[in-house]
Amino acid sequence: MKAILAAILVVVATSASAACPPQSPGTGAVEFDPADERLDDGWFASEVYGGTIEFDGGVETYNLDGSYIYTYDQTEEGWDAPEYRFYENGMRCIAYDTGLRFDLYVKNAGDLVMITSSGERFKGRIVR
Repeated sequence: MKAILAAILVVVATSASAACPPQSPGTGAVEFDPADERLDDGWFASEVYGGTIEFDGGVETYNLDGSYIYTYDQTEEGWDAPEYRFYENGMRCIAYDTGLRFDLYVKNAGDLVMITSSGERFKGRIVR
């Protein structure tokens, strides 16, 4: 559980006025599992916008107004951002006041999986 908290706190340093770029920065050096299914922005629009994704230890909330909230269950601490964006290659950007964060989402054996920039994988569950 602490690992997901640490993963959520890792951000790419940018200026405080940063916004998610219009184009994905790419998937970088992500190591894909052979069973990973790529997702696109259309899938996220139908499945995630306005909903939540629960992880073991935390909940991501994707508000319809484009804002984002992460709440860590164990401490009831939360981090919010005025903007999030999903891209055609399955990447997701969160524009925190302190910088941008990018993660990749895939499906693997029917499970939704978030892959962090450091390669950690976390199973999530969409809640409507």
